Amino acid sequence: FLQAFKRRGYQPEALLKFAEMMGLSEADKTVTKEEFFKILNHLNKEIIDPKSDRHFIIRHPVALDIEKAPKISVTLNLHPDLRKGGRHFATDGHFYIEENDHARLEEGKVHRLMDCYNFVRQGNRCMFHSSDYGSYRNAENKGIILHYVPRSEESISCDILLEDGSIVSGYGEPGLEKLKKGDIIQAERFAFLKLDSKLKNKLTFYYLHA
Repeated sequence: FLQAFKRRGYQPEALLKFAEMMGLSEADKTVTKEEFFKILNHLNKEIIDPKSDRHFIIRHPVALDIEKAPKISVTLNLHPDLRKGGRHFATDGHFYIEENDHARLEEGKVHRLMDCYNFVRQGNRCMFHSSDYGSYRNAENKGIILHYVPRSEESISCDILLEDGSIVSGYGEPGLEKLKKGDIIQAERFAFLKLDSKLKNKLTFYYLHA
């Protein structure tokens, strides 16, 4: 039980805090599985959040090609409050996005790739609109903001082992290659993940919690 928790990324301090919250008494105490994990995940998140870098990982990837998009260098934060910058990758209009997000791209609306491009869907094509975030923020026909991974040889293949034992596969941003086994990250718009194994062409993560 404890070995499995450790492998997933639960911190000893979180379990100790949970025990302190329950306290000691002469009567037996019980807690439901749902309540146990709700409390434990909250305590664990408080510990790991400041230390966990943010990264993009796309599950169920779908190709997105933005016509007439320029080549630019994108910089994003490793942590929104504590570690500015640190994530750099080049883009040339070819990306992976989530299958669910692809289905939400309404025609004629201005959509935004985070800290990258604005684009407009026209039929089955997506056209470059602007690199300026202000033009998205002020657009009357504003669509959605998406996370993404540049589609290139530097994209990192990823497997994620979920709570139910199933595996979901996808691609991660180039910076993931710098991770070490045991590192915990936050996959943006998804969950905290712990790197369980690192092969030459693939990273395998354990799902920790949202």
